[in-house]
Amino acid sequence: MDTTLKCNHCHSLMRKTTKAERDMVLQLLAVLLFLGGAIMLFVVPVGTVFGNILMLTSLFLGYKKIKVWKCPNCGHFFERA
Repeated sequence: MDTTLKCNHCHSLMRKTTKAERDMVLQLLAVLLFLGGAIMLFVVPVGTVFGNILMLTSLFLGYKKIKVWKCPNCGHFFERA
């Protein structure tokens, strides 16, 4: 079943796409967590486990993709259900 939607603003057909959302505060926190994890690798005896966990979790902070409907004509978008 192919669902097509028309834009409320310009009445052209909308397309399914993804939109990236970035949060600068969370990205800064991710950098700090990554640096803390890197320091833990060498300072704390059990730091290899906790340091690697911190470094891996910091890679996914501050960035997320959202599925949206986007109008190629006017640029209007909204989230898909």
